[in-house]
Amino acid sequence: MAAGALRGQMPLLMHGEENGANGYLLFEKPQDDQNIELVDGTSLGNVLYETDVPVLVLNACRSAHADVSPTPDSPPPVGEGPGVRALRAFVESLGALGNYYHHEYGQGNRDVIGILRAEEPNLLRARQLALSGLRQSKGEMAGALIGTMQGLQTLYAHTGRRAEWKRLVEEIVPDFVGADDMPIPGREEQWSLVTQYRVLLAKESRDWAGAERLQRVCVEWDRRNAAGPRPAPGGVAGRGREKFPADAGGVC
Repeated sequence: MAAGALRGQMPLLMHGEENGANGYLLFEKPQDDQNIELVDGTSLGNVLYETDVPVLVLNACRSAHADVSPTPDSPPPVGEGPGVRALRAFVESLGALGNYYHHEYGQGNRDVIGILRAEEPNLLRARQLALSGLRQSKGEMAGALIGTMQGLQTLYAHTGRRAEWKRLVEEIVPDFVGADDMPIPGREEQWSLVTQYRVLLAKESRDWAGAERLQRVCVEWDRRNAAGPRPAPGGVAGRGREKFPADAGGVC
């Protein structure tokens, strides 16, 4: 019944250019074939406004279950199809969520730590999928990957989980850092944040020489590329360049 209802709607792509005219949430009661309701963005927005709900996170990762490999670490496939779009949407939404709560924490909102604790499994899952997708597609998913890292960095810095954070950073360094610690072409914005992660880790290890070397590389790169605005690293418009949590110590 649900599949039939959806076939009557115009296609909605959850990435790239907007080819669909309408997007809906579909609520249904499985045991009742007639109980299907399509809720559009305007209706949902009105409900959120009327009930004073500032943020709503919807997790639809199971939408892709029938279309992709059930292997836990399988990457988002390259191509199209409902499962591909749903899985990509899950990864990108978690990247946006990580960026958002990182920004909120930087503004002094410590209540986000509880939310980040609850979302940690989703952030880790989305991070792994984004990393696999980045390596498979040679460039896609870089912004979403760093978005999840921003959220995890906020959580781990606040809770003192340095060893776990260090492992996550070291895993992605080869995907953004090339020869002489310079950025891999096309990933410069994300490279800057990865370099900041490395500087902070070096400082925490009292590797002052390593921290200074990386800091100089980062500053020199910023000076050479100072002209023109930069997009947000996780793909969230309007944020500008994201900073570290206030008590983590900003660099570069």
